[in-house]
Amino acid sequence: MFTYLTPYLQGILHVQASNISIIMLAFGIFGAIGSRLGGYGVDRWGAARVITFSIAVHIAALAVLPFVSDVPGIGLALLAVIIFSMFANGPAIQSYFIQQAPESSNLVLSLNTSIVHLGLAAGAGTGGFMVNAASTLQYNPWAASFILVIGLAAALVSFTRGRKISVKPA
Repeated sequence: MFTYLTPYLQGILHVQASNISIIMLAFGIFGAIGSRLGGYGVDRWGAARVITFSIAVHIAALAVLPFVSDVPGIGLALLAVIIFSMFANGPAIQSYFIQQAPESSNLVLSLNTSIVHLGLAAGAGTGGFMVNAASTLQYNPWAASFILVIGLAAALVSFTRGRKISVKPA
């Protein structure tokens, strides 16, 4: 969904091209605030709770987005919530990985960055496939929310098992 944000704004929410930059600035501010509050949330409630809550909010906002696409203001507000929750999740995931393998934090965080980039590429490919199949971006949020449900399930399994990752530094 993130890859197709500008086309979604223009094609589905009918935002004029001249307004895209100011909207992206606003989304960037929501992302920065989300990152800051995500870090605060980790300190206050723990990484697992922030991860669970932020992914759940992200899923819910994505799931609702196609239903409100005919009301641009609500669609923009939901996209702001999506970006806020996505960026709130970043510090929590990094903190969780450091907690699981403090002696290998550099390796684990670099692997996480690689996986994030692979996920962005896979998401862009999935979005492109959906656009080719449906000739619209309207339902890309549902594909993104489905993938996030899988990610949330994996996180919950990790939290309940409570295992530490045993990675030895090179």
